[in-house]
Amino acid sequence: LVLEEELPEGFSVSGGTSSGLTSEEENGVTFEWPVVGPGGTREASYEVTVPEDVSPGDYEISGKINGSSVEPTTLSVGGPSGAADKLVLESTATGMEGRDLVKFVADGENIEEIRVTVYDLGGNEVYDSDWRSGNTFQWNLMRNDGGSVQNGLYLYFVRVKGGSGEIVQGKIEKTLVLR
Repeated sequence: LVLEEELPEGFSVSGGTSSGLTSEEENGVTFEWPVVGPGGTREASYEVTVPEDVSPGDYEISGKINGSSVEPTTLSVGGPSGAADKLVLESTATGMEGRDLVKFVADGENIEEIRVTVYDLGGNEVYDSDWRSGNTFQWNLMRNDGGSVQNGLYLYFVRVKGGSGEIVQGKIEKTLVLR
């Protein structure tokens, strides 16, 4: 019994394990067993090394048993390691919502929570939202002490948190409160 498998261009094979391993080549592997009885089975395994510059997608590993083609195996390649889960804060924006709310929006990827801290122009903390679910927060124009803020220019920064607890902080920006 001869099993031959061919990998896509640039992929390579290593770590083949089987008593029937006869060759590991750059783009393929061959296993050969002299005798396999009726109903008998053989197992073969190997590791595939994916080139760093390969695009994400599905790739086929073609194979033959005793020279006859078999159904190809699909190998799915994702983006860079951890990219799918990576927390990214691309931008933040604010805007008045009616007369008594400022809406903060964090745009990015894999954002699970948002936290907004607002300061007056003297650098004194006016309000801290604490962590809130989602990527938006509406500030009711109240200070931490429960009083209402006055019209004026305020500094703020947004922090976002991802699923595994990582935190990314945006830059200090300005928002105008006018009622």
